Amino acid sequence: MQVSIADEHAAAALKSKEAALKEAHYWRLELGKAQEQNLVLETSLMRMQDCLQQLKAAHDKELSQPQAARLLL
Repeated sequence: MQVSIADEHAAAALKSKEAALKEAHYWRLELGKAQEQNLVLETSLMRMQDCLQQLKAAHDKELSQPQAARLLL
């Protein structure tokens, strides 16, 4: 009887360990997905900032031209 109780405890502990390992694996995968999405978003943000900088430079250049020249454009 003592052996069967110990076996049950060992089996329960093993089951608990396997469940914990599965959950840890799941969260590692989720973290990897989140990091990948973060990289994509940061890259998009950098591209948007570059575009904004180019638009601002073009706008400043246009404003620096005399008004008569701006009307021709």
